[in-house]
Amino acid sequence: MALEILDKGCLRKSIYDSRNKVSKETKQKMDFDIFSILTSSKEYKNCDTLFIYVSKSIEVDTYSIMKDAFKKKKIVIVPKCNPGDLTMTFYKVKSFSDLEKGYFKIYEPIEEKCEKVYDFSNGLCIVPGLCFDIYGYRIGYGKGYYDRFLKGVRGIKIGICYSDYIFKSLPTDSYDEKVDILVTEKNMLEVVV
Repeated sequence: MALEILDKGCLRKSIYDSRNKVSKETKQKMDFDIFSILTSSKEYKNCDTLFIYVSKSIEVDTYSIMKDAFKKKKIVIVPKCNPGDLTMTFYKVKSFSDLEKGYFKIYEPIEEKCEKVYDFSNGLCIVPGLCFDIYGYRIGYGKGYYDRFLKGVRGIKIGICYSDYIFKSLPTDSYDEKVDILVTEKNMLEVVV
């Protein structure tokens, strides 16, 4: 995919449309390859705490990653969106039964069943994005939820994305936060510093 769009909104729509055209079989294969690379990494193997989003249909599948983390007794922490102030609150989840459909029809923690988390100083954070660049910057869905959250994260931040949506550079703003590592279906790479 050629990148000649400098406006984030147009780029977001173009990538969203492109990702919607990927066949189910192709997506499943790429998701499996990303899962394999990520879960084989030292960053994942060595983490006790995993901050992870629950994926939507066009995103890299995180259900398999969460399932693996539950099996390996990692602490799994999932966000709940607060549309009023565009922030996220995080909760420990012990199984998929701790989730229900919430904002944007995304599965989120059931507050009454889950323990709220306040400490973001440690752990591995898996970050969503429609696309990333080689410097670790991302374009998400445009509300800034993750940029606000990532400011307080002290652990390793890994962006997971399909290789067709990793670009040389993206338009950025002063509030944009970057990840440390990118994982695609092809490889794992440190971002350019």
